[in-house]
Amino acid sequence: MIYVDRHTVEAPSSLSSANGAAQKELERARKYYRRVVDKAFPFEAYKNDDVVEKLEDLFHGKCAYCEHRYAAGAKVDVEHYRPKGGVKEEPDHTGYWWLALDWDNLLPSCIDCNRSRYHEIQPGGPEFDDRTTPWEILSGKGNAFPIKGAARAQRPQDDLNAEDPLLINPTVRDPSVHLKWATHDRRSIVAAQWLEAENAPDPYGEASIRAFGLNRPALVEDRTEVLRGLMARAQLLERKIARTSTKIGIDLEEALEEIVAELVLLRDEGKSHRRYSAVANTFLEEFTGKIGTNLSTLLAQLDVAATGEQRGAV
Repeated sequence: MIYVDRHTVEAPSSLSSANGAAQKELERARKYYRRVVDKAFPFEAYKNDDVVEKLEDLFHGKCAYCEHRYAAGAKVDVEHYRPKGGVKEEPDHTGYWWLALDWDNLLPSCIDCNRSRYHEIQPGGPEFDDRTTPWEILSGKGNAFPIKGAARAQRPQDDLNAEDPLLINPTVRDPSVHLKWATHDRRSIVAAQWLEAENAPDPYGEASIRAFGLNRPALVEDRTEVLRGLMARAQLLERKIARTSTKIGIDLEEALEEIVAELVLLRDEGKSHRRYSAVANTFLEEFTGKIGTNLSTLLAQLDVAATGEQRGAV
């Protein structure tokens, strides 16, 4: 999960148009909820093609929660961050129906992060503590929407900020403040972990990992495969740097150009359009710090060589 600036993509016209289908549908919903109801209003306009297209542009065809590239295997779920048809924690709540067509409340999600069902969770994640074998937990957001604040919004005029939602909305909260990506050499897996806050699990990280099932096996395996690919490329680059330390003059300059070009390509794996970019960035930050000293030494060698050539020319 990474932070995404929602303002980089304009709201879809089908939702923002004052006379569009979405506004007409919302007006029907307002009338519907003026009376006591026993089922949710059947919203449809949030599924419009331009909504799906804008969400895919915003998140580069990835799930907003787990960064899985859902387009390769299944159609996107247009997910309501604040659930439109009910709230798991409060069975009598009608849901945040007034936000059902609000662009700021919509996120692209894969099926497993969005739909509630049992998943086997991989050892190595924080849910396991000392367990060494898989176990099942109910995950997938569904209508879950836990809050830290004392007051939950019940009507359109209520203050949403007073809720202090526990689930991370990556267009509002920076996930890197609440989550970390740990590698476990013993099992060679990449597990999502919550950070610590005041000697306790970060409440936003903990709630999000559990609700979205960020350590379900297929997801962990996919993240791990990406990390292993990065590690293999990084090891080759380290070897090249080590061999370059024996070069001088033009050979050193050409070798450094190759190293810099390969490092740029490697760092590209951490850009927002890449799958599991949060994991990639964690690894790349550690790797660039590790090789920084060696690169600085090589650049110093190049500077010394260049200075010597200039003196010879004089």
